[in-house]
Amino acid sequence: MFTAVVVALASMALAESKPYAAADPLPQIRRFADNLIEHTRDKYGPKHTPLFVCQLDIDTKALPPADSRIYACRSRGGAGAWMNNLQFDSGRLRLLYALSEVTGDKKYAGAADEYLRYYLANLPEEGTGLFPWGDHRGYDVVEDETIKGSHEFKLIYPPWDRMYRINPKAVTRAIESLKLHIIDESRSYGFNRHYPRGGAPHSMNSSGGAYIVAWAFLYKTTGREKYLEWANRMADYLWSLRNPKTDLLAAMPYDPAYPDGYKSKIAQYRLARTDYMGQMTWYSANLLRASQLLGPSEGAKFRRQALAFIRAFSKRFDVQEDGSFHANFDLASGKPLFDQRITEGWQIVRQANKTHWVPTGIVGIRAPISLAFAHKMTGESDLREMFDRFIPLFQIERFEKLDGKPEPISAGLLSQAIVAFLNMYQASGEKSYLDQAQLLCRYAMARFYVDGWFVCGEPTVPRYRDPKANVWRLYSNRGGSNDLALAMLRVHLVGAGKPDIVDDDPFCYF
Repeated sequence: MFTAVVVALASMALAESKPYAAADPLPQIRRFADNLIEHTRDKYGPKHTPLFVCQLDIDTKALPPADSRIYACRSRGGAGAWMNNLQFDSGRLRLLYALSEVTGDKKYAGAADEYLRYYLANLPEEGTGLFPWGDHRGYDVVEDETIKGSHEFKLIYPPWDRMYRINPKAVTRAIESLKLHIIDESRSYGFNRHYPRGGAPHSMNSSGGAYIVAWAFLYKTTGREKYLEWANRMADYLWSLRNPKTDLLAAMPYDPAYPDGYKSKIAQYRLARTDYMGQMTWYSANLLRASQLLGPSEGAKFRRQALAFIRAFSKRFDVQEDGSFHANFDLASGKPLFDQRITEGWQIVRQANKTHWVPTGIVGIRAPISLAFAHKMTGESDLREMFDRFIPLFQIERFEKLDGKPEPISAGLLSQAIVAFLNMYQASGEKSYLDQAQLLCRYAMARFYVDGWFVCGEPTVPRYRDPKANVWRLYSNRGGSNDLALAMLRVHLVGAGKPDIVDDDPFCYF
């Protein structure tokens, strides 16, 4: 009854919403892609290349100032003002390939191929084969050099198949080299998400899942059993670190093979609790992706573990009629860590108290976004029911107004919300989900499409904000500009009764 009421109320709100004048967004999306090809290529420094840049000021058609702090956690971070970073370009590549398929114009796919061909031939690092990508490392297009910083690969499912067809040797070596993050296989599969690594595990669900899917891809592509073994061993390792009574897993779990690696008070607090909903929103989604790649037999374990991790959270959320919920739990008891509930879906909420004084940051709608992907991948009915209980958290009515001051959110987060409703529609056939995706697309076109560009909007994480940067006049691959255009293209195709030709990636950065 609750679910039916929520969906009915959402549909009533949609019926009263003002439609956007341009029902077909394809001309605007093509103009954006044309701008990407013309203006975001590497024309900087002594060496010009087919690489794409991370950011662009859409007024000057040039890079932001070198000291811009947006999407750079420190000077010249991986997605900083002068960077190229392939890890954040999944949306851009998928958009360009999809546009060539939709329009028949080969220039879009051609630009993506040129980029990947150059990148895979020239940028993998000589000693390891690892790519210069991630939050801490990138390629500086002005100085024509890879910047120093930790290697890190997490979250995403890049278009590995496209990359492999262009340069199988480089892709194979990079994926194999992810094992360099493992500290000592004779002790455990404990890993540090950064490389060069430290002497104790610094394991986050976001990285372990990304490794598993990459190895599953190589196994599927090459048939070499060792890659499947690696994926299984990593999944078994993280499964062994959960609390078996609650099935909850810490974002940085305790590894008994390294008893001396967790001496700080901060580490000890984090070992006993969940953080960021990471095992559900990041790790489980990648387990489901691996399960899909491997098929019903070899992928069964990954699916089973993913559903267990998701349900460890969903049965404890205690979602109320306003969509508010508990997000963080004690591993041993399964009880909420904080009295305060998450009531805001679109902004990061910091939770802490006297006992758990190390804060954890929750972006509320990440929970239903991950549930939508999981429901599409598995068809499990309880995941749909839980998603529907979260619908009020989206506060869809905020996006009915198409003028005035824009909502202070990122393009990437908005794109994920759109795709969540699209996933629910594709899984269920219930039109109200498609209606909500289309409403958010109308808002996106009205507020995030500016002079032929999709701008990035306000970063979700405060440390990535720069008070000097005008985020409504800035393109950013890290901020989700491409992901938003891609989400809108997919909704348009599905709404028009055409095939969804895009290989779904449940993640983007924002």
